[in-house]
Amino acid sequence: MTAIEIRAAAPGEVSLLAALQAACYGNENAPSEASAGPEAAAATYVGEAWPARSWAEVLAMPGSFALIAAAGSEPVGFFLGQVVIDASEVLGLGVLPRHRRAGSGRLLLEAGIAAALDRGAGVIQLEVAENNRGAWAFYESFGFGLAGRRSGYYRVASGPAVDALILRKRIAAA
Repeated sequence: MTAIEIRAAAPGEVSLLAALQAACYGNENAPSEASAGPEAAAATYVGEAWPARSWAEVLAMPGSFALIAAAGSEPVGFFLGQVVIDASEVLGLGVLPRHRRAGSGRLLLEAGIAAALDRGAGVIQLEVAENNRGAWAFYESFGFGLAGRRSGYYRVASGPAVDALILRKRIAAA
């Protein structure tokens, strides 16, 4: 198995980041309608991929940064964050389906937290769909705690909207 390396995304890699996000956020593992109710269908929702132009616009904002996880020369995941004054937000994190559960997400989040800390952030927060229990457990393993909720934030193709949980973690001494 090739070691995973985390690096800063270059300004010209917005098309790569957009393609990587689309592949990470794909729903190729969604349950069929015959086998799943609205809750199961909603559980497969992980986000909407952005076009390269949106990536460029976000990365042009002060405090924004992106990281890429690569196995050799193959990109396998991404992290997008932004620091405003002393707070950071995880705007996106994804790992290609065939590379999940191998530590890439953990490496990306560790590197993203370190980058936010280097940029002066004292706290970091993110949103996760309430029914995405795997992601919620992943973030809790890093010490993120529930800080709030956005009711009906995630829209799904069929079924009721899903709440977004706002998770937060202190990363610097108060």
